[in-house]
Amino acid sequence: MFESLRWKTVGLFLVLCLVDNISCTQETYRDQIIAQYQRTSALMVLCMNPITGEASPVMGSGVIVSDDTIMTAAHVVDCEGVILVRTGLEQESIATVTKINKERDIAVLNAPGVTGPTLTFGPKPLPGDKLCVSPGWPNRNRNCGEVYYEEGGPGHGIRFSAIVQPGNSGAGVYNTHDQLVGILTILTVCGNSQYCGAGATALDLR
Repeated sequence: MFESLRWKTVGLFLVLCLVDNISCTQETYRDQIIAQYQRTSALMVLCMNPITGEASPVMGSGVIVSDDTIMTAAHVVDCEGVILVRTGLEQESIATVTKINKERDIAVLNAPGVTGPTLTFGPKPLPGDKLCVSPGWPNRNRNCGEVYYEEGGPGHGIRFSAIVQPGNSGAGVYNTHDQLVGILTILTVCGNSQYCGAGATALDLR
């Protein structure tokens, strides 16, 4: 299942430049895209059914916040089972949950051997700010949008207009300075039944 994640970084960068409508000659922007791609994690949780004793996979995303440490949405890993991880750098690990907050839908995983570019946390986003989601599953397409609710609004905090899809839950949400400001926890459905927006738990940790 993880074989579909074998993207070429150069090709991904060209696609994202076109999607974000920003010049690919901007070196800082290019570095941000590559760093966010390298921090992505695809999570496969093999949840055990207590009745049948069989395992069924739950797919989600995560973000590497430091060596051996991944953050994701609590609902992605909220079951008894094995958590398999594959990162944007194609590192693989078996992770365990070290912290979980079901109310805010946030979880922290220990994933031995997983590393990524240095990460900093940013301040709480405000309405009108641009945010980008960098998922690990089912693909690593970065999508961006504007905030229309700040912390304290409906849902788990931030609401913004990026287009997301099932499997993106747990992905990192970044501001324009490549600072992590949230974890994707909500998919918003439009009238045409397509996912047209996103919600995230704010990480105002400073």
